[in-house]
Amino acid sequence: MAIWLRAHALLGLIVLVTGVLLCPGPSRAVETAASDGDVDAVMREAVREVGAPGAAWVVVEKDGTVREGATGVDGHGSPFGPDSPVLVGSVSKPIAATVAVRLADQGTLDLDAPVVQVLPEFAGEDQRRAHVTLRHLLAHTGGLPFGADRLDVDDPARTPASVVAETADTPLEGDPGQTYRYSSLGYVVVAAVLERATGRSLGDLANETFPQAHLVTDPGSIPPGYRSPWSPVAQPAPRDGAGAGYGYLGGSARSLAEVGRAMLADPERLRRMTDVSPADGAVTGLGWRVSAAADGPVVWHTGTVPGSFTALFLEPEQGRVAAVTLPVSGVMDEERLYAAAHRLLDVAGGDVPTEIPPPTLRWGVLGGLGLVGVVACALLTRGRLMRVCGIVLALTPLALMIAAPPLLDVPLRYLWLWVPEVPVGVGLVLVAATITLVTGVVVRHGQAG
Repeated sequence: MAIWLRAHALLGLIVLVTGVLLCPGPSRAVETAASDGDVDAVMREAVREVGAPGAAWVVVEKDGTVREGATGVDGHGSPFGPDSPVLVGSVSKPIAATVAVRLADQGTLDLDAPVVQVLPEFAGEDQRRAHVTLRHLLAHTGGLPFGADRLDVDDPARTPASVVAETADTPLEGDPGQTYRYSSLGYVVVAAVLERATGRSLGDLANETFPQAHLVTDPGSIPPGYRSPWSPVAQPAPRDGAGAGYGYLGGSARSLAEVGRAMLADPERLRRMTDVSPADGAVTGLGWRVSAAADGPVVWHTGTVPGSFTALFLEPEQGRVAAVTLPVSGVMDEERLYAAAHRLLDVAGGDVPTEIPPPTLRWGVLGGLGLVGVVACALLTRGRLMRVCGIVLALTPLALMIAAPPLLDVPLRYLWLWVPEVPVGVGLVLVAATITLVTGVVVRHGQAG
């Protein structure tokens, strides 16, 4: 009877912990700013719905009217506002692309010249590399892979050029100019080209291109962020010294709004950067994505690194810019965070707010872990054969967690960077199973004595 009481108590604990993981934590959102009632009300509700710790938003209209607001806190617990810096993630890519186009307009670079003319170390065993141009890289048609194993590295001393040299033997996944493959590694090469051609850092070049944006060039100076809307603890992002081109520039919602305003102020450059149709039907330009809408195209990009999510939308025909920053990330919540950010563009344009999907993926993954834990612990309270089955079942999530990254072509460290709930959940299953097993051994030993 004692072993069953202990087992039932432990099963209850597992169910409780699983419930905590599955359900949003207490709201950390506190009002810190208000401007336009409709915009602020919609955005505060969106932030509450996704469970984010905070958010900031800025809308700039064609006539210069600015509407901005914020809610919640940053990773230090300080009020999060329109001027609170975060790492802007992949919004760094259109910023880097604009720097490249500006330098090309000035005659410093040739977008259509082979990259190896500026970076001889880019050449490798794959002879197709000799034909890759800067324009290919800006449009994600250079053939390079995404490059996860070389990204999000906590090493402030790294440089884009050093990563290029390390990856020279990486084979292309398609012919240059023929195949669209979203590649953050490609933008590491872009940063290396820009820095080699000018002798200056990409961060400095970006602030010269967008002087009113006041972009942050030191990732280590950014407050920590939450790697999941459900995370109770903020953690600093990796300090990737080679990351300015693909994700590790910093800025606030106001910074991104200034980037957007500068782009709309030069419609000819924006047209040249977005009037591109890469292979495979991908709708993207030089750094920017382009989507069709009923009232005209939307030029945009989102960004995320561990601890932050950002979005920048431009509506050229309406002369409108919308920028959103959140001190939170999460692979299992990325679609929900995007929908929350898109609501700013919707309400600013008088459209119906985008529906935020339910956290189905999170429920499935964490609910599955909870179920495995409950069943495994139940089996561990039975006979010898059932205990063996329970041990195997309890170890299965660990085996899958270790096997999944290589199958997805990402490093194992990505689990803690992007889905920390998974290793935490797997750890809880193992701890619960171990306690159940040890308790059973002790009880049986006592009964035998």
